Amino acid sequence: MCWWQQYCAATDIMTRNNPLSDSQNQTLVSAGKTFQLGFFTPDGSSRKYRYVGIWYCVDPKTVVWVANRDRPLSDSIGVLEIAKDGNLELLDGSRNSYFSTNLESSGSQASRSSRTVRLSDDGNLVLLEDENRIWQSFVNQVTDTFIPGMSMDDNLKLTSWISRVDPAEGSFTFQQDQEGNNNRFSILKRSTPYWKSGESSRFAPSQMFDSAVYLLTRYNKYRNVSLLGNSSFQPLVPDIYNTTRLVMNYSGQIQYFSWDNTTTQWILHWSEPKDGCSVYDTCGKFAICGTSIETNNSRSCKCLPGFQPSSPDNWKSTDFSNGCTRESSICKNDTFLNLTMMKVGVPDSFSEAESEQNCRVECLATCQCQAYSVIARNDSNRQRGSRSPAKTENRSQTCFFWIMDLIDLRKGYASADGGHNLSVRVAVYDLGTDGPKQVEGPRRKRVSLPQKPVIIFAVGLDPKSTVRLFEKAQCLGEKQMGDEDCFVLKVAQTGRR
Repeated sequence: MCWWQQYCAATDIMTRNNPLSDSQNQTLVSAGKTFQLGFFTPDGSSRKYRYVGIWYCVDPKTVVWVANRDRPLSDSIGVLEIAKDGNLELLDGSRNSYFSTNLESSGSQASRSSRTVRLSDDGNLVLLEDENRIWQSFVNQVTDTFIPGMSMDDNLKLTSWISRVDPAEGSFTFQQDQEGNNNRFSILKRSTPYWKSGESSRFAPSQMFDSAVYLLTRYNKYRNVSLLGNSSFQPLVPDIYNTTRLVMNYSGQIQYFSWDNTTTQWILHWSEPKDGCSVYDTCGKFAICGTSIETNNSRSCKCLPGFQPSSPDNWKSTDFSNGCTRESSICKNDTFLNLTMMKVGVPDSFSEAESEQNCRVECLATCQCQAYSVIARNDSNRQRGSRSPAKTENRSQTCFFWIMDLIDLRKGYASADGGHNLSVRVAVYDLGTDGPKQVEGPRRKRVSLPQKPVIIFAVGLDPKSTVRLFEKAQCLGEKQMGDEDCFVLKVAQTGRR
């Protein structure tokens, strides 16, 4: 029930002759007393701006829709009414408009004058003409919240508030992934991808909560079928979904809540991104992301061995967006860096093989191949990625290959699907360690000199002795070292030590 008895006595319908006045605390309440529409100031706001919104009767502080989110009223004398042209409109004391449904005039003046506004029991605010819906908040002006009865499609977007106390359009938008299927979703920070739910695959398990997917993609479908009155149809809509909501929070998280009647509180069941490493491509290409409790789950990025920051200055200032680049080009003398329990982006191709060695050879045969992973085909019942694939020659393997740059790398990945062993191709010349290392800035250029003279010079060989050392040097030929052409010299080992 509503918290205030005078609100509960309100009607669910507004006509042209019965506008809602803020100064008189007038509201609309849905027929089942589930939702309420009226004027409000965000809880905790130090400013007294007034908005028209819809909230739950059991929890007036939880607002699910705002009409004038970007144009607040500065006083409490606003009026929500059906204007002469038939539009629903919010006006201040000087008759300035702060919100309008902006429908073009059509039909007769009589039909426009007979329009009504109804607050449905699912929270949908509807403008009706002869009982036909000509405008509705679920479709024409969605804010930051998705609730049962709404339909997710390519046009629906949830846009966050600016802050907890400011409902103006914020930086984050939740929507269907425009490049995927209807069960894939993404968050944009302004126009830049911020988080992606992924798809159900070995290397990119979906990050979406099953209940949230059901609410977004199937709830309304099954609900509509149930409402047809087909007695042979068994309802597929559990009651638990009636008091759930999906919110695009101002923090950048998409959050799934349900109402607990026992505690009279909202329970947060799921949110993404969970931490800094869950943000899409947060460390850029060829870099591993890590978090720790000590850093409050903030991200730390490390270039893979054999790689260095693409933008060293940005890297030092914790801007990792450009990722890492190879120190030396591949496809000359390469090996593989073996990483375990990895999260990685979706592979570009795959093939069948008898052993891991076949996968390795196939990757080396293609200069564009950046990495590979091998999984036993007949081992699908085992927890994927929990240990190295079997190397028995007669056991069928599947090789997965990455041709494009590696992104979304995360080591020690903990999920129901686990992580996977990943073999990253690197130049032998650049592989100085067998584990990830952080490069703070640009590496010095390697100088290809014979080892002995370098050691001698390092312990104090003076310049004159250096000249004598190399004056009778014999050139034995050329050798390719990484991406450099080097001369091999034979020198006389004379001079001080």
